[in-house]
Amino acid sequence: MKPNQDIRELIKKSPFKSYEVAKALGYSSGSALSTKLQTELSDDERQYFIQKIRSMSDDDLNDDWRRRRYINQEVKIEPTYISEILRKINQLRADVDAASTKEDFIRVAKLAEQISGEI
Repeated sequence: MKPNQDIRELIKKSPFKSYEVAKALGYSSGSALSTKLQTELSDDERQYFIQKIRSMSDDDLNDDWRRRRYINQEVKIEPTYISEILRKINQLRADVDAASTKEDFIRVAKLAEQISGEI
């Protein structure tokens, strides 16, 4: 296990790039921070790093693009889920092509609404 693995994992899970965390911690670049993390931090430094990274996350998750990036990292989309959605969309296309009455179009609209709710 690498030194300061808990700090490294916290940085990876945060919605920030390593250079952003480095600047917030007072380092000139992500590589300077990486060099610092190669040797075990003291307890005081470790607590400071953890508090700073967590406070960055709390403060900056209000920024919409960061929140989306963070959420996208957390969401794991299974391949079977994607293939199921594609199957439903293809079925929807076929139903639209075959629709001829008002009831058919209402049924297709409901199916489209259901699919969009799943995405």
